[in-house]
Amino acid sequence: MNSYHRIALIWGVVMVFTLVKYDFFVLAQDEHATLRGLQGVCVIVEQLNPEIEQDGLAREQLQTDIEQKFRIARIKVLSPEEVLQVKGGPTFYLHVNVLKLRSGCYVYNISTKFIERVFPERASYLIAAVTWEKPELLGFNCELSHIRASAKKMVDRFINAYSSVNSK
Repeated sequence: MNSYHRIALIWGVVMVFTLVKYDFFVLAQDEHATLRGLQGVCVIVEQLNPEIEQDGLAREQLQTDIEQKFRIARIKVLSPEEVLQVKGGPTFYLHVNVLKLRSGCYVYNISTKFIERVFPERASYLIAAVTWEKPELLGFNCELSHIRASAKKMVDRFINAYSSVNSK
């Protein structure tokens, strides 16, 4: 094996381990366990491309959609100030990435994550860890309203996971 192949093999192994999720052991036991006992969440929606906002899909609109869905599901929505006072700083994160094509249609991907502050046993610092996420949704559509509806469906997946371990 020459040095080029050896380097390629090493990079391949590194890439495989990079792609493996840390929370695989949680998924094997109970993929929703990290949501058990959750008292509320702060909602963060990533900024959208200004061109997409001009076309009619606004970050504030998505933020309102999520917060409304959480309130209906009886999940307390925490303000950015409140979340700092809650153990773990539970945060629901939505990222909607939209690209407008020349045709006027859009390609998009949507990802949702639940992030908490954790304190590793052998460390003296806090880190933020993704403790729940679902695979990204990829799509193509000519209507921004469809993308908004898809984002709401991704939020529903979180609500269903939350409800499955927090039945009242």
